[in-house]
Amino acid sequence: MIRALLALALLFFAVVGGFFVRPSPYARVGGAARARSRPLPEGLPAPVERFYRARYGTELPVVETAVVSGHAWLRPAGPWYLPARFRFVHAAGRDYLHDIALTWYGLGVFRVDERFVGGRARMAPPFGVEEHSPQLAQAATLALWAEAAWFPTLWVTHEEARWEPVDETSATLVVPFESDELRALIRFARGSGDVESLEAERYRGAADEVPARWSNAAREWTTIDGRWRPRVGSVAWGDDPPWAVFTVTSVDENVEVEALLNAPWRR
Repeated sequence: MIRALLALALLFFAVVGGFFVRPSPYARVGGAARARSRPLPEGLPAPVERFYRARYGTELPVVETAVVSGHAWLRPAGPWYLPARFRFVHAAGRDYLHDIALTWYGLGVFRVDERFVGGRARMAPPFGVEEHSPQLAQAATLALWAEAAWFPTLWVTHEEARWEPVDETSATLVVPFESDELRALIRFARGSGDVESLEAERYRGAADEVPARWSNAAREWTTIDGRWRPRVGSVAWGDDPPWAVFTVTSVDENVEVEALLNAPWRR
């Protein structure tokens, strides 16, 4: 009896232990093109100009595509966080692919493929698939621009993005959405001047009638692949604890992404 209990305990810890192993990231995407640059625009709100002038100077790199990779802790349901690796592929300001794999002992056991391509959104919550609704298009558009925090010069070099002043430590980013616009409040840290958070009213799913408060926190900034970026970021709904904490290990800019964005769907 004791041996059986010990065997069950060892089996339990062997199974559970696999969910505490941090996975290695996806392979990097090579072949980057030479980046163009644009001058820092005039007339930006004070905290916005301070951030870009301090971290990027007066000539800002133009990011046309980006592949952001790393590992994460995700809370798909309940209080438990599970390990994952992720790769976010962006045609900057236009399309994206979220390639996320929940892992056990570093091996992918559940794959999530979420896309916003050609203005059509397809999302994969823990169970089922949602696609092609106005709510999802709104949610995907906000995600498209929020994830540019990892290549933030897009917020001032993209011709269709603009800023509205709020106060000395925050400003509103305004981005195009179909025939309308969407707004996100971006706060800047008082000391460093770096982006601290992005908040918006975003739909959680295709059946939602009203959007919910959606918060993105940039927890730690550092130099990654030669640019100043957030290394750790978290995402939360309302006052709930974060449902995801992402740690970035690489950002490949101006690389070929069309084959990734248009690969067959997978789940």
